[in-house]
Amino acid sequence: MVAPLPFSSSFYLPALFLLVVATAAAAVDSAGAASLDDEPPVGLELALTAIDHDDPAGFRHALDRVEETQHGEVIRRHLRTLWLLDRVNEEPAAVAAQLREYPEDPMMPRLKRRYLDYLADRSAWGEYRLVFDRAPEITPGAKRQCVYWQAEIEIEGTLAGEQPEAALATWERGRSQPKACDPVFDWLEAHDYLDEQAYRERIRAAITAGQDGLARYLVGRGPAGLATYRDRWLALRDQPASAVAERIDVEGDGEEITQGLLWLAKQDPARARSLRQRASRLELIDEAQSASVSRLAALKAAYRYEPQAFEWLQEVPVSARDHEVWTWTVRSALRHLDWSRVKQAIDAMPEEIASEREWRFWHAEAEQRLGRTTAARAVWRTLAETPDYHGFLAADRLGIRYPLPENTRRPDPPSAQTLAALQARPWLSLAFALHRLDRPEDARRLFNHALADVPEAELPALAWQADRAGWPCLLYTSDAADEEDSVDLGGRRII
Repeated sequence: MVAPLPFSSSFYLPALFLLVVATAAAAVDSAGAASLDDEPPVGLELALTAIDHDDPAGFRHALDRVEETQHGEVIRRHLRTLWLLDRVNEEPAAVAAQLREYPEDPMMPRLKRRYLDYLADRSAWGEYRLVFDRAPEITPGAKRQCVYWQAEIEIEGTLAGEQPEAALATWERGRSQPKACDPVFDWLEAHDYLDEQAYRERIRAAITAGQDGLARYLVGRGPAGLATYRDRWLALRDQPASAVAERIDVEGDGEEITQGLLWLAKQDPARARSLRQRASRLELIDEAQSASVSRLAALKAAYRYEPQAFEWLQEVPVSARDHEVWTWTVRSALRHLDWSRVKQAIDAMPEEIASEREWRFWHAEAEQRLGRTTAARAVWRTLAETPDYHGFLAADRLGIRYPLPENTRRPDPPSAQTLAALQARPWLSLAFALHRLDRPEDARRLFNHALADVPEAELPALAWQADRAGWPCLLYTSDAADEEDSVDLGGRRII
């Protein structure tokens, strides 16, 4: 199992074999082997400087130098992409060619987004649609997606298939959308998609999102009579106790009542429960709606450490109980040291939750407090075999030493063959070079791109190599390891 780290930090994960890339250098070496932390190619640094200073002649000269280095073709492609990123307006044909020829390169999504914006500014509908549909896949965002739909309208004269519904869903969002969406929204209005129901959906979404100004605008623009609907939703949000009671009195819409109850549950869980019971008796809300309110009210009571939280959580229908409900039921009992309830709540948990180490420990604690010492100690002995938080707690309960390995060992240095295999990976090699040149964002992007293709067997060597480079970019773990796999990196024990 391997994961790139999101920031420069050190991590400790017990009971796994870890190679944690830390700032302390490992005191191992592999003489004569090619290394990812070798000095970056001179041409690479020259090219990056030329890009920063908008120096075309210097850039061309640097590319010639790069050609002579290992992985020269990949480095040249990457540099060419970096050059084009800030010069889409000046070299659009070159951008199009780069996207066409190397769609899988790690910087291509950024280049594609910028090229799409260039095409949109020039109303180049055909090319926009072609580039949008072609690799690499991107998350376009509302603006670029709307431009794509506009291109469809301009070329085909209409939206087809699922496109109208997707465009309507964008319009119904509770926040103002980019101006680029206006032509698509005009098309929706001209083709009768923006009916009263659509306006109601968006007004509700706007109020839920706190966008009262948008709701006011929609009331003024949409069909007559929307002001009453808007005001009702504002009351449900801002005065939920009285507004929900009023909606129940007039036997109003179940969806409105449910949302009002959910808002009320955040403020006054007890009042929300009372009104929920009344609405349920009158069959104004269904079982699923009632359960959602019951769940939120009980959890809010638990978060506030209210004494009735345990009973309320126990009353939440099983269909609405998730990990949060199951675990907070136990915590509510623990807060009052009610060991019978602690055991009862853990016994009722689904197996996949009850088997988590935290709840195994507390179940054993409850057993011991209730006089079942033998059963408790058996569980603690199992937990104490693993050096983590609950393993240490279990060791404390048993009065035994923490389960730390007796001896540590230094990791074996990677073989020259393994290091050469890593060095032979062009994107990985380039990522390390960019790290050495203090280009952290691009280095991280290329590293993550390359990491997916590194075999499991090479990951320890990669972690070792990154450690030598002083780059905390990788956490490597193997689930198959045990305490014998404890290693010592630079005098620091990693288990």
